[in-house]
Amino acid sequence: MASCGYGYSRAEVVDMASEYAIFLGKRDKEHPFTLKWFRLFMKRWPELKVLKPRGLEIQRAKATNKESVSVYYTELGNIMDKYDLKHKPERIYNVDEKGLSTSHKPPSVVASCESQPQAVTSGSRTLITVIGCGNAMGNSVPPFFVFPGLRMKSELLDGGGHGVDGTVTESGWSNSAVFKRYLEQHLLKYLPERCLDNPVLILYDGHKSHINLGLIDWAKSQNIILFVLPAHTSHVLQPLDVGCFGPFERIYSSVCHKFMRDNCGQSITRFNVCALGSKAYSQALSPNNLQASFRRTGIYPYDPNAIDSSVFKPSEALQQETSSLQSIIQPSETEVSQFFCNKEANIISKKQATKKRKYLSSVVSGKPITEDVIIQKIQDHEEGRNKKTKTQKLTVQPGPSGTVKAVSPVPALPADESSGDEDETEVCCVCSLFTPSAVRQSSSLVFVKWVQCSACGHWVHLIYCTKLRVVRRGDIFMCPHCVGEE
Repeated sequence: MASCGYGYSRAEVVDMASEYAIFLGKRDKEHPFTLKWFRLFMKRWPELKVLKPRGLEIQRAKATNKESVSVYYTELGNIMDKYDLKHKPERIYNVDEKGLSTSHKPPSVVASCESQPQAVTSGSRTLITVIGCGNAMGNSVPPFFVFPGLRMKSELLDGGGHGVDGTVTESGWSNSAVFKRYLEQHLLKYLPERCLDNPVLILYDGHKSHINLGLIDWAKSQNIILFVLPAHTSHVLQPLDVGCFGPFERIYSSVCHKFMRDNCGQSITRFNVCALGSKAYSQALSPNNLQASFRRTGIYPYDPNAIDSSVFKPSEALQQETSSLQSIIQPSETEVSQFFCNKEANIISKKQATKKRKYLSSVVSGKPITEDVIIQKIQDHEEGRNKKTKTQKLTVQPGPSGTVKAVSPVPALPADESSGDEDETEVCCVCSLFTPSAVRQSSSLVFVKWVQCSACGHWVHLIYCTKLRVVRRGDIFMCPHCVGEE
């Protein structure tokens, strides 16, 4: 059960043992087992230990399955064979982001057994993003910091060392513009020379800020292959996540703890993060750690079987459709099998299927997005999404009285998809305006009512562009153009 992500705690093991003893008639409900029994049980089974599990998001548990990982390694192997990259570790890179906070997590300290140690940390919690990169040979690229703010100050990079760079965003998170700037102005300086037959491979996760057609065109012009890892599998397949960012976080906490001790009474601010983070970055992304990370993820040396099969256990328990309980477990006629079969029924029983949606991640997940076939699929996906938005049907709803046929002609589009040019279906067919001139000059809030022509389907401003003040449900309305034609 622990391997599936649904392990039992001490108390739950004791409760289950008590239930089983009662089931066998060896105990009653008034005399259950205690933790003393648990300690003796652990002594009898030395191969069992009480361990702290690592949290696993349910999306990651579902996505990390044999099928998606197998397809990823097949695509990766094909690309590496096509461009002869299996024996060129200096041309295989991984880019990833890591968040750092000014309020660090204190490391373990040596203290008296009779005291409860405390560690002073900064009160405020400010998030700074670090974009890191390294290749399979063990060479790391200087970090790139994304600070929260509206204006970049040179003081933010003080103490960062040679090659460190950064920028600011309102939230401190990376976005499409920041990621493109990182590739074009920072990472490109540290990549080896490239040509059409000897490109560089860059692997990264499929966050939406990493995928756009402009970035793909630029990468192709620079002879760079962008390869997107399968969605929600970076904890298993991304080298920096697997072997570098864990040590990076621990070393950063230790460096911050030492800074707080050496500068008693001073808090860590965003002006200190670059120096502290760069020191931890250089230690965490060492040649040994980078080489081990690419080796553990099966990228270099290329090994499709590098991932341990135990990581697929949660996905097998959470798969949408599983075999029936009887086909997985062959219960014997003993009471023991019957008891434990019932305990496992909730885990391996058939799950309700969920509706699959067409996201961009389903197009690019585990694919080289700079290949022409994938670029065409991305373009088709974008065109389909835009077409679906533009062809939404007009909705007609009654007003508060239930009698007025008045709504805004076209539903509002998202901010990134809205257009500055007004479509002919958005304006009145009489005045050719969306907002009447009389309302534009008004200093107060005015609600404009619309009515749709029963003949041509165009919209007209009530009151302002027609003499009518109200149109009741079921009435036939003709716009001035259609009335003139008659």
